[in-house]
Amino acid sequence: MKTGGGKWNSTLAKYKGGNKVKKTIWVVLSCLLVVALMLSSCQAASVEEKKTTETVTGQVTEKDAPKVEEEKDTPVVEEEKGPDMVRDALGNLKENPEYGGSITFVFPHPNATDYWDPAISAIGGWLYSINYEYLLAADWSVGPSGTGENPMTAFYVPDVYIGGQLAESWEIIDLQTVVYKLREGIHWQNKDPMNGREFTADDVMYTVGRAATHQQNSWYWSESGRDDWLARQQEIDPEKLAAWIVEREEKGVTAFSEEWGIPEPTPSYTRKLDKYTIERKNYEPSVDFWRGMEAFPMQPKEAVEKWGDLLDWKNAVGTGPWLVQDCVPDSSSSWTRNPDYWQSDPFFPENKMPYIDKLIGLMIPDAATELAALRTHKIDRGGVDFDKVAGIKETNPELLYKSGAPSGTFLVFMRSDIEPFSDIRVRQALMLGTNQQEMLEDYFVGDGVLITWPIMPYLAEFTPYEELPTEPRLPGSGASCKELWGYDPDKAKALLAEAGYPNGFKATLGSYTSDIEIDLNTMFVEYMADIGVDVQYTYYETAVHDSILYSRVFDSLHFTWWGNDGPMSAQGWAHGGSPTSPYAFSTVVDDAAVDFFDAYYETVDPIERTAMLKEENLRGMELCWEIPYAFPVGALFWAPWLKGHSGEMGTGGGSERGIGTIWKYMWVDQDLKYEYTGQRD
Repeated sequence: MKTGGGKWNSTLAKYKGGNKVKKTIWVVLSCLLVVALMLSSCQAASVEEKKTTETVTGQVTEKDAPKVEEEKDTPVVEEEKGPDMVRDALGNLKENPEYGGSITFVFPHPNATDYWDPAISAIGGWLYSINYEYLLAADWSVGPSGTGENPMTAFYVPDVYIGGQLAESWEIIDLQTVVYKLREGIHWQNKDPMNGREFTADDVMYTVGRAATHQQNSWYWSESGRDDWLARQQEIDPEKLAAWIVEREEKGVTAFSEEWGIPEPTPSYTRKLDKYTIERKNYEPSVDFWRGMEAFPMQPKEAVEKWGDLLDWKNAVGTGPWLVQDCVPDSSSSWTRNPDYWQSDPFFPENKMPYIDKLIGLMIPDAATELAALRTHKIDRGGVDFDKVAGIKETNPELLYKSGAPSGTFLVFMRSDIEPFSDIRVRQALMLGTNQQEMLEDYFVGDGVLITWPIMPYLAEFTPYEELPTEPRLPGSGASCKELWGYDPDKAKALLAEAGYPNGFKATLGSYTSDIEIDLNTMFVEYMADIGVDVQYTYYETAVHDSILYSRVFDSLHFTWWGNDGPMSAQGWAHGGSPTSPYAFSTVVDDAAVDFFDAYYETVDPIERTAMLKEENLRGMELCWEIPYAFPVGALFWAPWLKGHSGEMGTGGGSERGIGTIWKYMWVDQDLKYEYTGQRD
């Protein structure tokens, strides 16, 4: 909050002095009253001049003494006007945004400047999402700067909070078909070779084909992506496939594979209905197929044809709010305001965004250096790890902050297809024997979250600890969901004995080599020893670790980090809902999970889907296919002069868009920045 500071306080002191001061003032006023009457012919000019002084003389323009007393007790603070407050579109009283200034931030990925081309790598999303835009994005007006319905502390955006960006609206025809209506009058940046031409459905058609089939695309051309693609083809019914191809041909859809050589059939196709309307069709019914277009940054055909690709920053040209100004590889990038940008501020529709003149992104690979830059106001916004949060709150109380959401889950996967881990009682025993609360309180010093699995606590389908079932509900189960998140080594030993392992057993555990993972897994080994399970722990370099994990050649336990950013991440990919998933590291075989997966993706009603997933989440939790650890949560800090910002992480489409899409909403209070730094932009 901007305050008046010392000048305001000294003014109060002058007008709130003791009785002695008041008596003196009355004497002076009595004498001056005669003079004031004699000079009545020039009164107006004198009063106007004296109002600028700090004496009370110029205040005396009436003979009524009580009015002088009233004015004397009301401090004159014309020099301390405070912020210009106006009503926004929601009726809230807010500071009137200002244009101009700059924002400086740090890229979360150290090599972001290598990825200017949207078709090449998701890593570059930190960079190219500043220039390029998507059909869909989170509705900013329901975030923390608006109604507060969506906290926006995580990168995943629930369905109900998705809004249109380049798409004005969309209609879900059925579980395989969605139609998008584009906004009219949106133009590419006025830069060669696009030169400000209008954005149309042809651009969407080109983008989908290039993004899905480019040979450097990180997913389609990765080993796991191709394996998953090919596995899905084996599930396709030949008759349905034939009908699918006929339907495409009748609609004039040309398979991308004719040009790019990807496997047939493509899982979806796109066709133009008119200049501003696109239809997307998916081979498999899916309730969230419509969200796919939030992951495609729209790409300029003429630019690709002229330059061959978009790898050079000089060739970047999108529909977004920022024009690339400069790039120093592995050092920094900068952008200037696009004066022709189409979007208005959702809270102040009369204002065209962006507000800032210049945006600067820095590469600071050293965490200590980045923290120092935040503390010394060299950057305007930055994330802080859990173990540094308390320190920066103490050293920089002026910084605003907001606790983040867990970015994933730490998991110990178990070979549930073989003994002893095929027995639910053994899996539950390992969970009961793991002291999650100690990890949270002692290791993460309280800056973390206890439950992040199977789904995240910021999702509607999550059940808080206080509401978890207190009795087992599954056949063969020995512990309830609520018990599993407590620490009970005695019950763990009892379950092991009941399962036929009264003296425990031996196991192996592998992990990456990061310090935090080694520390947590060392704690886990000690916990297991207390319940009679002898775990031999080995940590591996990344390539070796991943090879063991994906091939599932570990004989008992293997640790990894799991992104877990969507409500179906665990149920579909880890818990057997999708039998061809390359990420089912616990080798789960669960017919009930398959049935749930199929039913969920055929259910249109979002309320019904939420109830279904909430129940499946509890079932998966009790089955204990994995051992999750407590997870650390840091905080986002930003300078007090950075306005129009309430700790939003991003507008959807995955973590790679966590920074690129949010800067257009923000503005800089130059006066407040000067008070803290002595500088204006």
